[in-house]
Amino acid sequence: MCEKVGVHFEGSGWRSRESSTQALRLLRQGDSKRVEAAEAICDKFQNDIDLGQSWPQWELDVCGAYPCVPNYLAGVPETMYRKQVVQSDRAPITIWVCVTSSGGCEAEALEKRGIAIQALAMALSVTRQVQIRIFSGLDGGRGDHIMSVDLPTPAVLSQAAFMLASQSFSRGLTYEFLEKATGAGGGWPRSVGHGSYEQRTADWKKLLPIADVDLVFPHVFFMDPDYTDPIKYCKTIFDKVTSGELAPIE
Repeated sequence: MCEKVGVHFEGSGWRSRESSTQALRLLRQGDSKRVEAAEAICDKFQNDIDLGQSWPQWELDVCGAYPCVPNYLAGVPETMYRKQVVQSDRAPITIWVCVTSSGGCEAEALEKRGIAIQALAMALSVTRQVQIRIFSGLDGGRGDHIMSVDLPTPAVLSQAAFMLASQSFSRGLTYEFLEKATGAGGGWPRSVGHGSYEQRTADWKKLLPIADVDLVFPHVFFMDPDYTDPIKYCKTIFDKVTSGELAPIE
């Protein structure tokens, strides 16, 4: 779609120093370097919590803590119950991430935000099915224009990492596409305010099909916790989900 509407830009510090040609290649092929950075953070999240205590499930195996008498009498090999963490299809988590940011936000800091969010998704996917939905919005003059990308489940990590972290995707491909395809301007969507983090989250919930249990990262301002210290903020979200405070299992 980007090629059809004539999206083209040169690499700059504001756009992660990646041109439109490089951005389209990374979009198709993925970005392994940003995945490696996310994996390192993901390991830190998981090392700080005993995942064996999060939503454990007793499963039949050839060895374990307790016997299954009916299976033993029936001659089934799996005669013992063993506790282990499994991914729960009953409790999927959707993470909504807005990649629209204040023009003065530094690309490097925004990249760290995206990598931390990717790490959060990876850590949660150990026990839950995770859906990532990336969106961007601009002022369209007569109305707002919003572009949303739903990543498959499970997401292709290298493509997700590029879209979440690279500013050649957010400030390059999405901005340029919205401007050329819809005539959108460079301002904030009029339907979302400039208020607190919580208020902006609430504004997006009015515009998009975001459930109450979904995790939301709204458009970015300088003082936002996921911009100033993204690893700390995402670790806090991870802890709240694993404790059941956020996105609890029904």
